[in-house]
Amino acid sequence: MIIHDATLPINESLPVWPGDLPVRLTVALQEGGVQVTHLSLSAHTGTHIDAPRHLLGPAAASIDDLDLDLLRGPATLYDLSACPRLDRAVLEQHLGHERPRRLLLRLRAAPMTPESYLRYNALEADAARCLVACGVRLVGIDAPSVDAPDSCDLPIHHALLEAGVIIIENLALDGIAPGEWQCACLPIKLSSADGAPARVLLWC
Repeated sequence: MIIHDATLPINESLPVWPGDLPVRLTVALQEGGVQVTHLSLSAHTGTHIDAPRHLLGPAAASIDDLDLDLLRGPATLYDLSACPRLDRAVLEQHLGHERPRRLLLRLRAAPMTPESYLRYNALEADAARCLVACGVRLVGIDAPSVDAPDSCDLPIHHALLEAGVIIIENLALDGIAPGEWQCACLPIKLSSADGAPARVLLWC
Protein backbone atom coordinates (compact mmCIF):
# COMPACT_ATOMS: atom_id res chain seq x y z
CA MET A 1 0.00 0.00 0.00
CA ILE A 2 1.19 3.52 -0.87
CA ILE A 3 0.19 6.22 1.62
CA HIS A 4 0.70 9.96 1.07
CA ASP A 5 0.19 12.64 3.70
CA ALA A 6 -1.27 15.57 1.74
CA THR A 7 -1.20 17.87 4.77
CA LEU A 8 1.00 20.93 5.26
CA PRO A 9 2.87 20.85 8.59
CA ILE A 10 1.70 23.51 11.04
CA ASN A 11 4.61 25.58 12.33
CA GLU A 12 5.42 29.24 12.86
CA SER A 13 6.92 29.60 9.38
CA LEU A 14 3.70 28.46 7.67
CA PRO A 15 2.31 31.30 5.48
CA VAL A 16 -1.20 32.49 6.32
CA TRP A 17 -3.79 34.45 4.38
CA PRO A 18 -3.21 38.23 4.57
CA GLY A 19 -4.98 39.57 7.65
CA ASP A 20 -5.04 36.23 9.49
CA LEU A 21 -3.10 35.89 12.71
CA PRO A 22 0.24 34.09 12.31
CA VAL A 23 0.74 30.64 13.80
CA ARG A 24 2.05 30.74 17.36
CA LEU A 25 3.36 27.64 19.14
CA THR A 26 4.36 28.21 22.75
CA VAL A 27 5.97 25.38 24.66
CA ALA A 28 5.55 25.41 28.43
CA LEU A 29 7.26 23.11 30.91
CA GLN A 30 5.08 22.35 33.89
CA GLU A 31 5.88 20.80 37.25
CA GLY A 32 7.56 17.44 36.85
CA GLY A 33 8.96 18.35 33.43
CA VAL A 34 5.65 17.83 31.59
CA GLN A 35 5.70 19.65 28.24
CA VAL A 36 2.52 21.36 27.03
CA THR A 37 2.29 23.22 23.71
CA HIS A 38 -0.13 26.13 23.42
CA LEU A 39 -1.40 26.67 19.87
CA SER A 40 -2.83 29.85 18.32
CA LEU A 41 -3.99 29.93 14.70
CA SER A 42 -6.90 30.70 12.39
CA ALA A 43 -9.35 27.92 11.57
CA HIS A 44 -8.27 28.42 7.93
CA THR A 45 -4.55 27.90 8.50
CA GLY A 46 -2.58 25.36 6.49
CA THR A 47 -4.49 22.39 5.08
CA HIS A 48 -8.09 23.08 6.05
CA ILE A 49 -11.75 22.67 5.17
CA ASP A 50 -14.14 25.53 4.46
CA ALA A 51 -17.64 24.94 5.83
CA PRO A 52 -20.64 26.72 4.23
CA ARG A 53 -20.79 28.95 7.32
CA HIS A 54 -17.51 30.52 6.14
CA LEU A 55 -19.46 32.65 3.64
CA LEU A 56 -23.16 31.86 3.86
CA GLY A 57 -23.95 33.11 7.36
CA PRO A 58 -24.60 31.61 10.80
CA ALA A 59 -27.57 29.55 9.62
CA ALA A 60 -25.38 27.61 7.18
CA ALA A 61 -23.68 24.33 8.04
CA SER A 62 -20.65 24.52 10.31
CA ILE A 63 -17.60 22.28 10.26
CA ASP A 64 -19.13 19.84 12.74
CA ASP A 65 -22.26 19.54 10.56
CA LEU A 66 -20.41 18.18 7.52
CA ASP A 67 -21.24 14.71 6.24
CA LEU A 68 -18.31 12.50 7.19
CA ASP A 69 -19.20 10.16 4.33
CA LEU A 70 -18.14 12.89 1.89
CA LEU A 71 -14.82 13.31 3.66
CA ARG A 72 -13.62 9.78 2.95
CA GLY A 73 -13.71 7.50 -0.06
CA PRO A 74 -12.46 7.37 -3.67
CA ALA A 75 -10.96 10.60 -5.01
CA THR A 76 -9.56 11.57 -8.41
CA LEU A 77 -6.45 13.73 -8.68
CA TYR A 78 -5.86 15.88 -11.78
CA ASP A 79 -2.64 17.77 -12.51
CA LEU A 80 -3.66 21.16 -13.93
CA SER A 81 -0.39 22.90 -13.09
CA ALA A 82 0.52 23.40 -16.76
CA CYS A 83 -2.84 24.93 -17.70
CA PRO A 84 -2.69 28.72 -18.18
CA ARG A 85 -6.46 28.96 -17.60
CA LEU A 86 -8.65 26.86 -15.34
CA ASP A 87 -11.94 27.19 -17.17
CA ARG A 88 -14.77 24.83 -18.04
CA ALA A 89 -13.07 23.60 -21.21
CA VAL A 90 -10.00 22.43 -19.27
CA LEU A 91 -12.11 20.57 -16.73
CA GLU A 92 -14.30 18.95 -19.36
CA GLN A 93 -11.17 17.81 -21.22
CA HIS A 94 -9.94 16.05 -18.09
CA LEU A 95 -13.31 14.79 -16.91
CA GLY A 96 -14.42 13.17 -20.13
CA HIS A 97 -17.20 10.80 -19.09
CA GLU A 98 -15.94 10.62 -15.50
CA ARG A 99 -18.11 11.99 -12.74
CA PRO A 100 -15.91 11.82 -9.63
CA ARG A 101 -17.60 12.56 -6.33
CA ARG A 102 -14.33 13.85 -4.87
CA LEU A 103 -11.88 15.80 -7.02
CA LEU A 104 -8.37 16.97 -6.08
CA LEU A 105 -6.62 19.53 -8.28
CA ARG A 106 -2.89 20.19 -8.42
CA LEU A 107 -2.54 23.82 -9.49
CA ARG A 108 1.13 24.39 -8.61
CA ALA A 109 4.06 23.18 -10.72
CA ALA A 110 6.35 23.29 -7.66
CA PRO A 111 5.86 22.97 -3.91
CA MET A 112 4.45 26.02 -2.15
CA THR A 113 6.93 28.41 -0.56
CA PRO A 114 6.31 31.60 1.46
CA GLU A 115 7.21 33.57 -1.68
CA SER A 116 4.83 31.62 -3.96
CA TYR A 117 1.98 31.32 -1.43
CA LEU A 118 -0.30 33.78 -3.27
CA ARG A 119 0.93 32.95 -6.78
CA TYR A 120 -1.40 30.38 -8.32
CA ASN A 121 -4.01 30.02 -11.07
CA ALA A 122 -7.51 30.05 -9.63
CA LEU A 123 -10.60 28.34 -10.95
CA GLU A 124 -12.83 30.41 -13.22
CA ALA A 125 -16.56 30.79 -12.61
CA ASP A 126 -17.63 28.49 -15.44
CA ALA A 127 -15.26 25.82 -14.08
CA ALA A 128 -16.96 25.98 -10.68
CA ARG A 129 -20.37 25.65 -12.32
CA CYS A 130 -19.07 22.68 -14.31
CA LEU A 131 -17.98 20.92 -11.11
CA VAL A 132 -21.40 21.44 -9.56
CA ALA A 133 -23.17 20.25 -12.72
CA CYS A 134 -20.99 17.13 -12.86
CA GLY A 135 -21.99 16.15 -9.33
CA VAL A 136 -18.65 16.77 -7.65
CA ARG A 137 -19.26 16.96 -3.89
CA LEU A 138 -15.74 17.68 -2.63
CA VAL A 139 -13.01 19.80 -4.24
CA GLY A 140 -9.47 19.99 -2.89
CA ILE A 141 -6.67 22.24 -4.17
CA ASP A 142 -3.02 22.93 -3.34
CA ALA A 143 -3.59 26.69 -3.04
CA PRO A 144 -4.85 28.82 -0.15
CA SER A 145 -8.14 29.73 -1.85
CA VAL A 146 -10.36 28.44 -4.64
CA ASP A 147 -10.75 32.11 -5.62
CA ALA A 148 -8.04 34.37 -7.00
CA PRO A 149 -5.98 36.08 -4.29
CA ASP A 150 -7.28 39.51 -5.32
CA SER A 151 -10.95 38.47 -5.45
CA CYS A 152 -13.34 40.49 -3.27
CA ASP A 153 -16.71 38.82 -3.93
CA LEU A 154 -15.34 35.22 -3.89
CA PRO A 155 -17.56 33.82 -6.69
CA ILE A 156 -15.96 30.36 -6.68
CA HIS A 157 -16.48 29.93 -2.94
CA HIS A 158 -20.10 30.98 -3.34
CA ALA A 159 -20.77 28.71 -6.32
CA LEU A 160 -19.36 25.65 -4.53
CA LEU A 161 -20.57 26.26 -0.98
CA GLU A 162 -24.08 27.23 -2.06
CA ALA A 163 -24.27 23.90 -3.91
CA GLY A 164 -23.13 22.01 -0.83
CA VAL A 165 -19.66 21.21 -2.22
CA ILE A 166 -16.99 20.79 0.47
CA ILE A 167 -13.80 22.80 -0.14
CA ILE A 168 -10.33 21.69 0.99
CA GLU A 169 -7.56 24.25 0.59
CA ASN A 170 -3.77 24.19 0.97
CA LEU A 171 -3.26 20.52 0.17
CA ALA A 172 0.31 19.26 -0.25
CA LEU A 173 0.01 17.39 -3.57
CA ASP A 174 3.56 17.61 -4.94
CA GLY A 175 4.99 14.19 -5.58
CA ILE A 176 1.57 12.50 -5.72
CA ALA A 177 0.73 10.95 -9.09
CA PRO A 178 -2.50 11.92 -10.85
CA GLY A 179 -5.15 9.23 -10.88
CA GLU A 180 -7.44 7.37 -8.55
CA TRP A 181 -6.85 7.33 -4.80
CA GLN A 182 -8.61 6.59 -1.59
CA CYS A 183 -8.90 9.75 0.48
CA ALA A 184 -9.58 10.60 4.11
CA CYS A 185 -9.91 14.23 5.16
CA LEU A 186 -10.77 14.68 8.83
CA PRO A 187 -11.15 18.19 10.25
CA ILE A 188 -10.72 19.08 13.89
CA LYS A 189 -14.20 18.97 15.41
CA LEU A 190 -14.64 22.64 16.27
CA SER A 191 -18.18 23.33 17.42
CA SER A 192 -20.11 25.73 15.17
CA ALA A 193 -16.93 26.79 13.32
CA ASP A 194 -16.68 28.12 9.75
CA GLY A 195 -13.67 25.93 9.01
CA ALA A 196 -10.99 23.78 10.60
CA PRO A 197 -7.49 22.45 9.98
CA ALA A 198 -7.57 18.89 8.66
CA ARG A 199 -5.28 15.89 8.19
CA VAL A 200 -5.59 14.54 4.66
CA LEU A 201 -4.29 11.11 3.62
CA LEU A 202 -4.28 9.50 0.17
CA TRP A 203 -3.57 5.85 -0.40
CA CYS A 204 -3.96 3.07 -2.92
